[in-house]
Amino acid sequence: MKRLITVIIIISLLTALTVNAFAARTTEEVKREQKESEKNLEAAEEEVSDIKGDQAQAEAEVEESEERLAQIIASVSIIEDEIKKKTGEAEEAKVQYDIAKEKEEEQYTSMKRRVKYMYEHGGSGSPYAELFSGGNGFADILNRSAYAEEIYEYDRNLLNRYQEARREVQESEERLQ
Repeated sequence: MKRLITVIIIISLLTALTVNAFAARTTEEVKREQKESEKNLEAAEEEVSDIKGDQAQAEAEVEESEERLAQIIASVSIIEDEIKKKTGEAEEAKVQYDIAKEKEEEQYTSMKRRVKYMYEHGGSGSPYAELFSGGNGFADILNRSAYAEEIYEYDRNLLNRYQEARREVQESEERLQ
């Protein structure tokens, strides 16, 4: 029986040592696994932190892009308004040009008729020479002188109106360009 007790004690001790060795190894493995898990957790937390940083940066870039887009849209709107304004001004300048061109043509036609009339009715000579040569007296000469001055003024005004019309056409052409 002593032997049996000795065997039982030895078996118990061996079992206890084996369990302790197995338990010790499991504890070490658990600690090692815990350390690996903690490292993995730290790596995951670091990755999450990096992702959050990237997300914040992306959100800032999106916000900046939205601000630039708003500025571009505002600029486009301003430019469209300016285009409408310039188009209106160009149309108005074209109308003014057409009016000035028509006025110039009318004045030119009047000048041509006047020159033609003078040529056809003996206007080639000096009206002043006719004043002194064909008068019936001093009163007639004064009347002819006044008449000649009126004709001169009329011709001068006609020429001035034509020159003014021509200047307006040139100015209108410049505004169109």
